[in-house]
Amino acid sequence: MLEVACGGKPIEPRAPPEEAFLADWIKDCWDKGDILATIDKSLEKRFVEQQAELVLKLGLLCSYPVAAARPSMSSVISYLDGVASLPDDLSSVIKAGEFPAGSNEVDTPNELTLAEEKHRSFINNYISICFSR
Repeated sequence: MLEVACGGKPIEPRAPPEEAFLADWIKDCWDKGDILATIDKSLEKRFVEQQAELVLKLGLLCSYPVAAARPSMSSVISYLDGVASLPDDLSSVIKAGEFPAGSNEVDTPNELTLAEEKHRSFINNYISICFSR
């Protein structure tokens, strides 16, 4: 979802440092109140802002490093169809690792922390390999 909406890859080694990790860049722009700045420039503002924002936020939720914390596909469809709404405090929910009803629950906060550390380690190693070429 994020790659399609933003027109980029999950990891762009040649991008500016703040844009190297697509999900992190989207979260940073969201925190600054400018999440739509991440939308693919080739769309030239030809999109419905509310729909684009939903896709970006849902994409962040779906790309969470811990698979067990991601929403089920039926929940994703409900969000996209407008049957269910994302929580208003989704940004803080994503940061805290506490997910709305309908997502797959994770048993312990330590599991999130360990998974996040493994994820970051993998990404850092991947970038080192890309830049060494």
